[in-house]
Amino acid sequence: VGLGNHVEAGVGLGYYKRTVPSTYLDFIEDDGSEIVQNFHLSIVPITGTLRVFPTGRHRKFQPYVGVGVGIYRWRYSEIGDFIDFSDSSVFDGNYAAKGIDAGPVGVLGTRILLNDEFSIGGEFRYQRGKGHVGIDEGFFGEDLDLGGYVTQFMFHYRF
Repeated sequence: VGLGNHVEAGVGLGYYKRTVPSTYLDFIEDDGSEIVQNFHLSIVPITGTLRVFPTGRHRKFQPYVGVGVGIYRWRYSEIGDFIDFSDSSVFDGNYAAKGIDAGPVGVLGTRILLNDEFSIGGEFRYQRGKGHVGIDEGFFGEDLDLGGYVTQFMFHYRF
């Protein structure tokens, strides 16, 4: 939504999912096999941003910078074999946590108008957020970092 020639507000919806396999560096099973786990994270960010266009929103080439807030619906799990270091036993575990947390968002990008309705662009985005998983729930740490950098290509349709 345009708020004058140099500012606009927007809402975005995204999706991120990744599973990372892991093994213990200095420990193996009695039979010589590795002790394997999978760490899985999925995030659905809903963001609200305010963008500033120094050269204006109606030029063919439109660089911009912006800030906003993100609401992150997330789910995290650690599944596999783990070591109980109190007695060195290996056990099967399945730990999961989910939540909704918020954090700041920053964007830097540009877009090119193709006509009155369509544009293409690219954006570099940084989001920060923290989810609580808890050591008392069996996880390796208290908090989960929901932040990171995103580079994206965009196709815009203006209503």
